Amino acid sequence: MRRGALLGVALLLALSACQLVAPLPDAEGGAAGGGASTDSSGSTSTGDSCGDPACSSYCNDVLNVCEEVPQFPGVTSCCASCQALGPAGLTCRKSPDKKDPKACSQSGPVGKGGMDGCVTGCAAVCALFGAACGDLEASAVEKCPMECAMNPFDGVFVLCENDAFSCRLEQILRAFDTEGEVRKEHCQKAAHHECAACD
Repeated sequence: MRRGALLGVALLLALSACQLVAPLPDAEGGAAGGGASTDSSGSTSTGDSCGDPACSSYCNDVLNVCEEVPQFPGVTSCCASCQALGPAGLTCRKSPDKKDPKACSQSGPVGKGGMDGCVTGCAAVCALFGAACGDLEASAVEKCPMECAMNPFDGVFVLCENDAFSCRLEQILRAFDTEGEVRKEHCQKAAHHECAACD
């Protein structure tokens, strides 16, 4: 009963605006090692949903602080991204301390360079593309570094911003949250820079 109520709330949020962070993973994608819960203050807690304390802590921070400028569609894509980039790949990022696009982007999937072991910018996008879609779009993944360099990151990433860089990254993140034909569709859109997720 409680799960049904929570899913209903998540559906209302999804219909009300593009800018959302779903506390529960997509029904198709399933949970990545566990679910999320909401405390009395309204904050989302991932618990150890990622199956890795460092990734779970990172996702808990970025999903809560960046609700208004979301960096991930939900818990599943955040956990998958953290794991795909390796132990230091995402957790090396500074925790966001304010709700603005630049601060959240520096803490999000593309991050900010300068730290040893930190995977950022095009390197992060292409690594995530390979992890999410490498079995479906091997040729596009191989071309990713060159294509990404032609559409450089301007320092701010927010879901549903339809520039070429954000377009590809959003579809990649949504591929982590889905399976089967839906994942295939997101991977194809990532390969062709199609921004249909928020149209």
